[in-house]
Amino acid sequence: MAPLKVTRSIRHVIAFVFQVILGSIAFLLFYLVAAGVSYAVGSINKWLSLTAPWLLGASNYIEIALFGLDVIAFGLFAVFELAHFARALWRQWVDE
Repeated sequence: MAPLKVTRSIRHVIAFVFQVILGSIAFLLFYLVAAGVSYAVGSINKWLSLTAPWLLGASNYIEIALFGLDVIAFGLFAVFELAHFARALWRQWVDE
């Protein structure tokens, strides 16, 4: 009976490490998208300052709104990942 329990524990550790790796990759991809949006907004600001300076104030509001959406999305992502890891740990604890 002991080898089965060790095998199950090893399987859970491997699954947990795999989840951490996938979560890290997803976080990095999400961060790259957020950085791309920030770069795009910066480019729009530069373009507006050269072509239509009277719209620059509206662009600042757009940038603030996008930053707010970024913060909300990062928060939701963090809550989702924590809930996912908590569920995985709970299932591991219940299985053993």
